[in-house]
Amino acid sequence: MVRCGDGSDAAHLAHGGFAVHVMDISSAHFTSVERYGVRTHCASATEFWLFENGSFDSVMDVLCYRGEPDPDKRAFYRSELKRVLKRGGYYLISLQSAPGAREAAAREFAGFEIVASGESEGRLHGTMAIRVLNLIMKRK
Repeated sequence: MVRCGDGSDAAHLAHGGFAVHVMDISSAHFTSVERYGVRTHCASATEFWLFENGSFDSVMDVLCYRGEPDPDKRAFYRSELKRVLKRGGYYLISLQSAPGAREAAAREFAGFEIVASGESEGRLHGTMAIRVLNLIMKRK
């Protein structure tokens, strides 16, 4: 997982039997997920990801990618994602919904195919209600 937030998603996946790694710039919620066997990595998502090529079957990002305003850093993020995600692997991303957001994601994530999408209500930083676009992409 890129950015673990309060850790509830990571803990839920780990409790369900998945091997989970979380990467977050803050270690604030690491203690709450480590007890579930989640491996934690304190690092920025826009710096080199300390994982081997093709390490993951899936990567999950909840409201992190679009939070980076620098297009060069987002490009680096995409290159690292492509490097660590196995071919045929899945990328699950939640973005703040806006007109054209799905099309923009399809352009930005070249080499990925959107296989499912939907919208939901969400909370930004736990307080502000937002509309969220959820995409499942498959790496080609």
